[in-house]
Amino acid sequence: MAASFDSKLNISQGQGFLTLLSIDFWTVKNITGRLLVGLRWWNFVDAEGNNHWRYESAKDTSRFDVLERRIFWGALVAAPAVWMMLVCIAFVTLKWEWMVVAIMGLLMNGANLYGYLRCRWGTTNEFTNYVSKMAFFSVLSKSDEAQSNRQLSQIV
Repeated sequence: MAASFDSKLNISQGQGFLTLLSIDFWTVKNITGRLLVGLRWWNFVDAEGNNHWRYESAKDTSRFDVLERRIFWGALVAAPAVWMMLVCIAFVTLKWEWMVVAIMGLLMNGANLYGYLRCRWGTTNEFTNYVSKMAFFSVLSKSDEAQSNRQLSQIV
């Protein structure tokens, strides 16, 4: 199963990587998120053939370890970034077989990230409000820092 990124991908390696990606997707979606952060999401089809998405979060989050939550969210955010980098590398180096594997990794990890973000913030409005608030506080802290630097330079 060992393959380097600069070699040609054969069929058994591709199947192996896609199987491991599928196992990772299922484990993160169905086990890790529920046990580490108390979140889960899924899709079901009703009798009329309509898709319904469900996003759930635990009411009491105090029972989940803070360090485990940070590791979960850090890995959940970092994984799509790594897969995106691998897609770009495969595109630039013209490794089309590897790009297919990297795109599948990006899609699966991106789906988990999206699902857990929806669980965490519920609606897209809550997520937008959170990002806006964080951007505002970031700008505010930078302006306070710049003002204190100006005051220090005037004192010296």
